[in-house]
Amino acid sequence: MGGSISYDKGTCKVLLKQASTRLKILANKTSNLSKGARREVASMLEKKQVEAACLKVEHIIRDDFTVEVYDILQLYLDMVLARIPLLDPEKDRDAPKRSKDMPPPPPPQEIRQAIATLIYSSQHIEVEELRLLTEQFGARFGREFAELCADNRHEAVAFKVVSKLSYQTPESRVVFGYLEAIALQYKVDYKAPEIKAGAIRTTFEGPDVDIASGNKIQPAPPPGDFPGFPSVATQPPISPPTGAAPEMHQFNPPPPPVHDPPPMSMPQVLSLIHI
Repeated sequence: MGGSISYDKGTCKVLLKQASTRLKILANKTSNLSKGARREVASMLEKKQVEAACLKVEHIIRDDFTVEVYDILQLYLDMVLARIPLLDPEKDRDAPKRSKDMPPPPPPQEIRQAIATLIYSSQHIEVEELRLLTEQFGARFGREFAELCADNRHEAVAFKVVSKLSYQTPESRVVFGYLEAIALQYKVDYKAPEIKAGAIRTTFEGPDVDIASGNKIQPAPPPGDFPGFPSVATQPPISPPTGAAPEMHQFNPPPPPVHDPPPMSMPQVLSLIHI
C-alpha cells in the first residue's frame, strides 16, 4: 500500500465515483441471483429437503449481508467525495510540527471511520476501484496507517461492516427465519422447529460481542481454574475399571511422635549395625 504512488486529488475523486458505481452494479447483480436461489430453496422445502434448503439459505444470508455492506460502502464513498477537501495535504500544515521521517497525521475525525472502512473492505471485496483507492489513501496518510486499517488493529472500522464481512455461520434462528419467510413468499407448507433459549450464538448481534473485532466475548474462568479445563470440583468421580482387584482395607499409618527421639551416641549406632 502506498509504495511510490503519490496522492492525486483528481484521481481520488474519479475512483470514488467509479467505486460507488461498481458497488451499485454488484448489489443489483447479487440481489437478482439471490431471487433465483430463493426459488430453489422453496422447491427444496416443497420436496421436504430441509437440510439441503438450510445449506442453500446460508448462501442467501451471506449474499444479503454482502449487499448490505455494498450499501454502507456507497454511503462512505459519497461522504468522502463530499468532503474531499479534508484530504488536501495542505491540511497537514495546521497539525503540530513533525519531522520529515515521521508519517503524515491520520485523516480528520470527520472521515476517519469512512476511510478506515473502505481500506478494510478492499481486503475482503474484489473491487479494483477500492484497491486503487486504498493505494491513494496509503500515499496520503502513510503506509502504516493503511496497514492498520486493513487489519482493523486500531479499531476504527465500522463494526457493522466487520460483522457482515465475517465468515462465521449464521445462527440457527436466522436460518430458520429465512426458511419460513421464503416458504411464506412462495406459499409452501413449512414450519420451522422451535429454537431453545440456549442455542448457539454468533457474532452478528448481542451484548456479548466485542465491538472492535466482532468476536464473541468468552466469559472469564472462575478463580483457580485454567481456561479450557473444567474445575476440579465439577469433574465427575473416577469409576474403577472393569475387573479391578477387590477393595483392600484402608491402612492407617501410625501418628507421628510428639517429640523427636533423643540423639543416639556412637556406641548405640554401632550396636545397631552389628544386629
